[in-house]
Amino acid sequence: MPKISVIMSAYKEPLEWIKESIDSILNQTFCDFEFIIVDDNPEDKELLAFLKEYEGKDGRIHILQNEQNKGLPYCLNKAMDHSRGVYIARMDADDIAMPKRLSMQYDYLEQHTDILVCGCWARRFGKISFWSDRCYCTPENYDEIKICALFQSPMIHPSVMARREVMVCHKYDESLRKAQDYDLWCRLIQAGCKMHNITSCLLRYRITEKSLSLKARSEQGRVADDVRSRLLATYGIPHTTDEVLLHNSICKCQKCDVDVAEEWVLKLYRFFKRKTPDSIQFLNVFLGSQWFLFMLLINQPFYRFLKSEVPHKLSLGIILRFVKRFLSIL
Repeated sequence: MPKISVIMSAYKEPLEWIKESIDSILNQTFCDFEFIIVDDNPEDKELLAFLKEYEGKDGRIHILQNEQNKGLPYCLNKAMDHSRGVYIARMDADDIAMPKRLSMQYDYLEQHTDILVCGCWARRFGKISFWSDRCYCTPENYDEIKICALFQSPMIHPSVMARREVMVCHKYDESLRKAQDYDLWCRLIQAGCKMHNITSCLLRYRITEKSLSLKARSEQGRVADDVRSRLLATYGIPHTTDEVLLHNSICKCQKCDVDVAEEWVLKLYRFFKRKTPDSIQFLNVFLGSQWFLFMLLINQPFYRFLKSEVPHKLSLGIILRFVKRFLSIL
């Protein structure tokens, strides 16, 4: 039985990208794994032949083919059903794993038995030059992850390795076409599953020029709104229906009453400061950066940001770190 099952879905990614992704897994310093790839584009005979050629060359690779396009959640659940590893590692068909990725995540999970899911940082690359070679940073410990999750996905989906029993128990919601990973992290938090991100860039995360359609953006936004609403209830943060709508508006940087929004952010700050005192530094930087981003994108003048209670409450001395965080999460 292999130690790790790497699972991946291939759809319409260029074969060159898929090759880079597969090769990056085959060239890992950690070798005790199986690599399950689900072909979710059965009409593309060239893709199947390409994947089958890899399967014939390396016995660790197993190709599964869908009879019709089923979407990412279905493919990942199908791969998990066929997996045998102690751990399950995600990979996307257009990303590149660093040589020590599997080794470092495996070692971390072996040494920290209370952690059930382990992600990592990533280095953005691709055609959009602004993001080229920029580190994609995620929160490190579980308390930080819980704070971040109230605003955005706290894990980079293709960077994750998890204990098999956790993934098989919870699985992906196949009714969701977008943000299925954000939904999964929410359910894991609700179940008390501890997560961690290794603060090393162990993945190259490809940025493409292809943007989501309006329909896809709408679906992604709907799922994210639902996730944040569930987490507010899970954390026990007192809130009204209007405050849920307000929180989602802040997260999406939509115009709303700035004074009311400021009161809400300060309410969250006081809550997390009391509940997670050991994460105060992260809380200061993260909430401050979220507020900075919100104010910037709704076209508020900078002096309004400076005079608001949020940065004063969170320490004006780290405004430069707000800017750094802002550049990281755009």
